[in-house]
Amino acid sequence: TDDTTAVTAAAAALSAAGGGTLLGRPGATYKVNPANGATMCSFTSLTYVGLQLNGAKLKRTSTLTAGQAAVGFLFTNCQNIFCPDILCEDLNAQYGANAPDRGMQWFTVRNTCRASHFAGSIEGGNQGLAFTRGITDAYNTRAVGSHYVNLYCKKVAYSLSMQNGGDGVHGHLTSIQAYRDLIAYGHNDMDLDILSQDQ
Repeated sequence: TDDTTAVTAAAAALSAAGGGTLLGRPGATYKVNPANGATMCSFTSLTYVGLQLNGAKLKRTSTLTAGQAAVGFLFTNCQNIFCPDILCEDLNAQYGANAPDRGMQWFTVRNTCRASHFAGSIEGGNQGLAFTRGITDAYNTRAVGSHYVNLYCKKVAYSLSMQNGGDGVHGHLTSIQAYRDLIAYGHNDMDLDILSQDQ
């Protein structure tokens, strides 16, 4: 059973309610396969939004070809984003300098988001976590404030990305067999411990 539609519907209901927490069922595996170019869950201008999996896993089970990607969770202009127990897996694993650039872009924090918390494990996919701004948005719309990261990423093309966004990111990143552990420019006040291994 593919759970993409159900997860998207749950996120839409949460947005309509003005925020809250998406809860996983302990031990469950949710098969999520948004199409190339699609966004599975999108949250905009919420004062609180969370994802608490409780030991459940989000797993992409369908392949994408080189250059294709889909977004898992997109947060735009939100505050108090709380994702404390991430467990994500994508069979589109990336490894090595010539790895195809494809798969899930699991978490994207865009524009004026403030106060986020991302912790857990991501294996496979195009991107683990990104702080960015819309391509047509002014520079001062970038994500600012306190953003805590404690992530273990393995075989992800880009483990952590801060492209004109991510002011105040602090915490820890373990990046194993990634194409790029960190992409960072156009931001301030980063305090990040990084363990990078090619094994």
